[in-house]
Amino acid sequence: MKRNLMQEAHKMTKEIKEQYPEVDYQAQLGLCLSFLAQEGEQEVKIEGKSEKQIKYAEDCREKRMSQLQKRIDRKIKKSIETEKMTYKVRKTGEKLELTKVEAMQTAIIILQNMTIAWEIINACELNEELVIYHFGQYR
Repeated sequence: MKRNLMQEAHKMTKEIKEQYPEVDYQAQLGLCLSFLAQEGEQEVKIEGKSEKQIKYAEDCREKRMSQLQKRIDRKIKKSIETEKMTYKVRKTGEKLELTKVEAMQTAIIILQNMTIAWEIINACELNEELVIYHFGQYR
């Protein structure tokens, strides 16, 4: 997955917004992020101590990603939150300026790119801010 996914998504969204001014920027940004994330998707093999742990991690990840996507869809529908917050990535020291929707989309991307079962299980228990903080290097 590209590290500059968010920048590419903003660039695509701006181009579309210039062509079609009536398009809602935040909704289009979500679509562009989704498109770019799917474009870069590949089969990620999860490693774990047992088949049971791997299966549990897969199920946990799917449920959490589904929950996050539903929340994103609701926020985009209501056109809520354009205010940006600063999210810190612990392992790289990066600081990201993201809206709540962008943070949830980033959390989904992080979950998709994780390969270690126990990390996936831990990440599924966290909110998007903590997922970005602890596991942001998987963007």
